[in-house]
Amino acid sequence: MSKKIFIDGLKDQKKNEIFYIGKSYNPKKRLANHICEMRDRLAPPPQLTIKLKEIIIDNYGLPILEILEETDEDGWEQCEINNIAHHKKIGAPLLNKSDGGRNFGKECYIKGLEKSKKPILEYDLNGVFIKEWESIRRAARDRQGAKSGISASLHTDHKTALNSFWRFKKSNDFPLKIITKPREYTTKPIFCISPEGERFHFKSMREAGEKLNLNETAISRTLIKNGTLNNWKFERDLENKRWAQPHGKLAKSHTENYKLIR
Repeated sequence: MSKKIFIDGLKDQKKNEIFYIGKSYNPKKRLANHICEMRDRLAPPPQLTIKLKEIIIDNYGLPILEILEETDEDGWEQCEINNIAHHKKIGAPLLNKSDGGRNFGKECYIKGLEKSKKPILEYDLNGVFIKEWESIRRAARDRQGAKSGISASLHTDHKTALNSFWRFKKSNDFPLKIITKPREYTTKPIFCISPEGERFHFKSMREAGEKLNLNETAISRTLIKNGTLNNWKFERDLENKRWAQPHGKLAKSHTENYKLIR
């Protein structure tokens, strides 16, 4: 047996006009939920919450709950649509954003999807244009990568994702080649000193990470931000006699990796 569904309206006592129409199994409980949301809401309040605050504070009471129609699960959508259309036609200041029915969630989803559809451009590591994509979602899906990586590349010029640079399409006259700006320190020669005092030289952090099976981030933090690993420096620091001898301690897992390149 189909449950009863009520199409109800909230009426302003002072102006004697309906300002919101909705559906519920229990209209009184639904009104109580609206009031609780008004009191506990942390996000920016919608128009209905603001209106309820005005009515309760100005009139020192609750809005009038009026049952407009009683229906069932099969016919409530059309009933809600008809009631909203009727009250809009007679000039009621309704706060409903949709025309009623189940279209509200679908409309919000479509609007959000269209808003997130910003064309993006893909460039190779030399800055040469490869392809235009309709959105980050489509590029990540077709390239089988993560949206977060593409997004990071879009907002940071020197970052890459899926072996490509990514840029937002701002106009139809977009450049077919861009100037890539990788971080300077990622391509500089570096060296490290093993606990035994032996010095190892690498062309870049990537080469060091691959040969020693280390995380590039750990090496980068040591070079740039004084991370937890010791004995890593740029080649230019060889002039400093302080680095002629090893100092500090390396984790066992890292010291063992030096055997791989001997």
